[in-house]
Amino acid sequence: CIRQIAADAQVRLVVELSNLLKLSATDFDITEDQFNDLKAIQTFQDTEAYISTAVYDFSMVTEVTGTGGGIEETTTSISELLGAEESLMHSIDEKIPKAKLKAVFHIISDLKLTADDLDISER
Repeated sequence: CIRQIAADAQVRLVVELSNLLKLSATDFDITEDQFNDLKAIQTFQDTEAYISTAVYDFSMVTEVTGTGGGIEETTTSISELLGAEESLMHSIDEKIPKAKLKAVFHIISDLKLTADDLDISER
């Protein structure tokens, strides 16, 4: 269900960014219990169940780019790709002011979701 994916994405975003930026419950103006409840929410369970049964070959990634009428093919190992992603994650901490992210989290924390919004009432 799209609503579940959207809710999972919002929860995962808040949790991952709070870990990355070392934010606490007081940064969101919520109680420690509320923050712990948020962090304890299980997200993307159906998606992860599907992915765990799929078969992938991640040994190499091929990127095809075109410039000036020509085509260039570049092959990158997954370890190089993951290293670039890790570098990007560390640079985010340096580039995004904590005050701006706190404002975004404050807006997200004010959202009121019901069981109907999350489509979990029949579980």
